[in-house]
Amino acid sequence: MNHPAETSAVAATSGAALASVLAYGHIDPSAQIAMHWNIHGEPDRYAGKLEALLLLPGLMLLTTLLLLAISRSKAGRHTRKENPATWLAGWAGGFLVMLSVHLAVLWNAISQQTEFAGLSPVLAVVALVLIWLGNVLPKTRPNPFVGVRTASTLADRGAWGTSNRFAGWTFVLTGLAALAMLVSGHPNFAIQALVAGLVVSALVSILIGRLTRQQ
Repeated sequence: MNHPAETSAVAATSGAALASVLAYGHIDPSAQIAMHWNIHGEPDRYAGKLEALLLLPGLMLLTTLLLLAISRSKAGRHTRKENPATWLAGWAGGFLVMLSVHLAVLWNAISQQTEFAGLSPVLAVVALVLIWLGNVLPKTRPNPFVGVRTASTLADRGAWGTSNRFAGWTFVLTGLAALAMLVSGHPNFAIQALVAGLVVSALVSILIGRLTRQQ
């Protein structure tokens, strides 16, 4: 029986492919479509019609195949069994983010907008996924796939627990801060909050893991 993470991956990938098929006839063949935006929400990379339609669905398909391969490995089966909530949040959350970005790109292409018209919805999805991950990370057991995985945390359960608790709390606070910025009408500040929160979470969690192991 497939795990919900695998089911969500297949569903999201299929949804992205279907969206591309439906959008194909509504996009100008010569259109230059914004595909990447900087921290200020301004487009800094454009692509043609086919790349815009196929890039993210293709990436999602490859990621789905990777997930299926990992899920069937010995280490993957063990991680999925020991950490079902984190496994689901990590994989399903990632696919939700990719799907939301793809839908926003298609909407921009159809409406012929250069600004990221779907910026706020995408950021809201990212923030909610972070809150979801933040709630399950503190309960995650040591494993090679999900959580704060460094030499220090994998070698010491205490370091693992401390690092992942801090990362979880930081993820939740970062997600809530980003949502607050979005509700107040400041998506650019939400981007900056997300970037800063993720950087701080990664660096401090790694440092905490090392210090805890040395004690």
